[in-house]
Amino acid sequence: MATRPTSDKLRETLFNVLGASVAGAKFVDLYAGSGAVGIEAISRGAEFVWFAEKAPPAVAAARTPAASCPRATPAAALPTARTP
Repeated sequence: MATRPTSDKLRETLFNVLGASVAGAKFVDLYAGSGAVGIEAISRGAEFVWFAEKAPPAVAAARTPAASCPRATPAAALPTARTP
């Protein structure tokens, strides 16, 4: 399964709905994939973003853009239980 970022149009719609409530908020990007939604939240002023993703290829794909974000802080990948 390939990791694909959320489309620009969907992110734009999401953040238009959320509006100014993102600024200063704590934001959770569940099933983060590439991290595009969480990075967008940071760019719109979120105080903190927690990325949740268990697929190792997706975690690797999200680390590079997140690390280049000027407001990003170091993060640790937490192990998750695998379901059979």
